Amino acid sequence: MAQGIEVVNTLVERNIVVEGGDGFRQKVRTLVTTTHANGVRGYTAFVESSPAFERSVGGSRIVRDTSNAAARIEVSKLAAGMSAKNPGAGIPASGQKSVVVWPDRPASSEAKSDLLAHHYREVLKVEPGAIFGPDMAVGEDVQDFVSLKHGLVDHIAGNSHAGHGVSIDETGWTGRALVLGLGAWDGTADLKTAAIQGFGAVGAWAARHLAKTQPHIKVVALSNRFGVATCADGLDAGAFFSAWAETSGGRAADEAVRKLAQDADGVHWIDNPNALWTLQADLMIPAARTGEVRLSTEQTENAQAQEVEAWHAASGVKAVLEGANAPLTVGAEDWLTEHGVVIFPDFIVNSGGVWGCWAEWAERQALRDGNRTAQQVTDDTETIVGRVVRANMRRVLAKGGSNRAAANAVKLENLAPVAAQWKALSHIEDVHARAVAHAKGLEL
Repeated sequence: MAQGIEVVNTLVERNIVVEGGDGFRQKVRTLVTTTHANGVRGYTAFVESSPAFERSVGGSRIVRDTSNAAARIEVSKLAAGMSAKNPGAGIPASGQKSVVVWPDRPASSEAKSDLLAHHYREVLKVEPGAIFGPDMAVGEDVQDFVSLKHGLVDHIAGNSHAGHGVSIDETGWTGRALVLGLGAWDGTADLKTAAIQGFGAVGAWAARHLAKTQPHIKVVALSNRFGVATCADGLDAGAFFSAWAETSGGRAADEAVRKLAQDADGVHWIDNPNALWTLQADLMIPAARTGEVRLSTEQTENAQAQEVEAWHAASGVKAVLEGANAPLTVGAEDWLTEHGVVIFPDFIVNSGGVWGCWAEWAERQALRDGNRTAQQVTDDTETIVGRVVRANMRRVLAKGGSNRAAANAVKLENLAPVAAQWKALSHIEDVHARAVAHAKGLEL
C-alpha cells in the first residue's frame, strides 16, 4: 500500500456558490475536500439536476499541480457539465466530478487506487449515491483495482473487460460519440482539415472514427503532453492510433506517438503542445482539460489558457467539436459564434463515455455472473448513444443562435421525460434492473 494516503482532514461544504474569473458561477450542492498525509488533495463536487436523482455519475482525474482555488473551480465546472450531460443524454442521474491534485503521482495503478479509495469513502459518507468513473490519469486499470476495495464495487464504473466492465477506452465510447455528433451537421463538406488537442482516450478514437466516416477531413495536427505532430498533407490517423493503442497508456502512449512522429517521413514534430493553437485547421477537437481557450479579457483557473482571438486569427477554425468538458469558456464560445464558427457543445456530443459507464454499472451483476457479455452491453448501448447524440445535436442546430444556449434548452426539454420515465419504473425494486429498463425504453 502506498505511504501517506490516509485522510488527515475532510471538509464538507453544502449549498455553496463557486465563482471563476471568466464569469463562471455555479451553486454546488456538496463539495468534499480531503487532505491526505502525503499532501495530496482530493475534491469531489456534486451539482444537482432538477428534478434531483438518487444517483450521481462522473469521472475522476488526477492532475499534478493546481491551487486550491483553481481546483475548486475546475471540479465545480466539471460537475456542472455532468449535471447537464447526464439527464440531457437520457441518463437518470445528477452530476458529480472528482479532481485529485497529486504533484508526484505514482505510475502504479495500485497506489492511485489506494488513495482514491480513501477519498471515495469520505465522499460516500455524505453522498451515498455517487458512481465514480475514469478520467485523466485514472484509467481502467485503476478502476479495476478500486472496485476490488471493500464496499466500493457498486460505486465504480469504467472497468476493463478483465474487471467485468465494458472497457469504454478500448471501445472508444466518447470519441465515437463525438464523430456521430459532427455527422448531425450538414456543413461537414466545408471542413477539409482537423487538429486534435489531447491525443488520448478521447482524441485518438475521434481521429480513428473521423478517418473512417469523414475521410475528406485530414487530421493535420495532433498534440499530447510532449508536443505536436503536424503534416500539411494529413497524418496517418490509423498509424498514430495504433502507436497509441499498443501501449499501456499514459506517458508510454504519448512517448510512442512522439517517436512515430519523429520517425515518420513528412511529419514535423514541435516540442511545445501549445504550438497546436498557432496552426491552421478547419476543425478543432479539444480533448484535454477544462478552460483551454478564453477571451483575452478573461481570467480562468488555467494559467496556460489560449486567447480565442489570436487562435481564431491563426487557425481560421470553422468548427469546434468539444471532446473535453468545458474546454472553452462561454465567453470564448460566444465570440466564436459571432464570428461564424460552429460550436458542438461538450455535454451534447461527448456523452458516449458516461453512457458506457452507466450501462456497465446497470448491468454490473449480469456482467459478473456471465449472463451478459461486454459485447452485448456495448452493442445495445452504442445504438442508444448514436440515436441520442445525433438527435440532440440536430435539435441544437435547428434552434439557431448560440449553440450553448440551444444545448441548455435541449437539456431542459429532456429533463422532464427522463425523470418521468424513471419515476414510472419505481415499481422495479432493484435499481440496476430499473436502470436497464429505463435505457431500453428511452425516448427523447
